[in-house]
Amino acid sequence: MEKQSTRKFLKLVVALVALFLLGASALMLASCKEEQHVHQWDAGTVTTQPTCSTDGVKTFTCSGCGETRSEPVPATNDHAWEKIKVYANS
Repeated sequence: MEKQSTRKFLKLVVALVALFLLGASALMLASCKEEQHVHQWDAGTVTTQPTCSTDGVKTFTCSGCGETRSEPVPATNDHAWEKIKVYANS
């Protein structure tokens, strides 16, 4: 009877070790995939238009994972001044 209990115990230990190793392998594979991902950024979309005095924002999206990044779009510094005529009161 003691041999039978020992065998059950050893089977349980082997099963637990196998389960642990399987889980550890899965975690290692998952982390490797994340580290090896190379972002494939799209051409970007201007999400905030720049003005003559404030910067805009251009947002890029990775086609592989959907992550986004943003870059500033410089202000145009191109203010359109209008010429006006000023008349003296007569």
